[in-house]
Amino acid sequence: MSNGVVSKRRSTRERQLPHRFHNENEFEIKMVPKTKDFQEKELLLEIEKIKSGNVKLMKKNDGMKKENGKLKIKRDCNRRNGEILDQFLGGMRRKLKDMNTVCFPKIQRKIEDSKENHEMELDKLEKFKEYKEEQELLNPTKTDMDKRNLIEDLKRCPNCKKYFNSHINTPLILGCGHNLCRKCALRDFNVDGETECQECGVVEKSDEVEYAGSHPICWAVLSIM
Repeated sequence: MSNGVVSKRRSTRERQLPHRFHNENEFEIKMVPKTKDFQEKELLLEIEKIKSGNVKLMKKNDGMKKENGKLKIKRDCNRRNGEILDQFLGGMRRKLKDMNTVCFPKIQRKIEDSKENHEMELDKLEKFKEYKEEQELLNPTKTDMDKRNLIEDLKRCPNCKKYFNSHINTPLILGCGHNLCRKCALRDFNVDGETECQECGVVEKSDEVEYAGSHPICWAVLSIM
C-alpha cells in the first residue's frame, strides 16, 4: 500500500506467467518469437522424420520387389507346368487317335478271329461227340458187351443153352428164383424125381412140387424175347 492506494495482490497463476496482461479479468499468453536455433532444431527434426519415413518406404519397396520376384518365379513355374501338361495331353490325343484308326480295328479283328476259332472248336467238339457215339454203336465197349451178354444169358436156358419160347422151352421159375426151361425140368424130374437149378445148385424133390410143369412161367423173360 502506497500514497493511500491499495495495490491488488496477484495470484500465483499470474505470477508464474512470464508475460501477461490483464484485460477484463482474462489472461492471454503473449507469443514469444522463435529464435534461429529453435527453427534449425525443428528443421532437423523434420528432416529426421522424413529420412525415417524414406527408410521405411525403401524397406517396404524391397519387400514388394521380393514378393514380385517370388510371384514371377511362380508364374514361370506355372507356365512351364502348363507347357508340359499341354505336351502330355497332345501325346495322349495322338495315341487315342492312333488307337481309333489303327489299334481298335486290330483289336476288333482279333475278337472276331477268336470268336470264329471258338465256333470252329465247338463245331469240332460236336462232330467228335457224334463220331464217338457212332463208334460206340458200331464198336460197343466192354461194359456194353457185358450188358448185352447178360441179356442174352437171360434169354437162354442155363441147362441146355437154348432160347426160351412160349412152347416147349417155356421159362419156368424154380423155388430158388432162377429160371429153367420146361423141357429140361421135365427131363430131370422124370429121371430121378427132382429138379436141380443150374445157377445155384438147389434141388427140388418130387414131394416139394406136384410135377415139373407146375412151376410158374417167367413172363418177364418172355417179354424181352
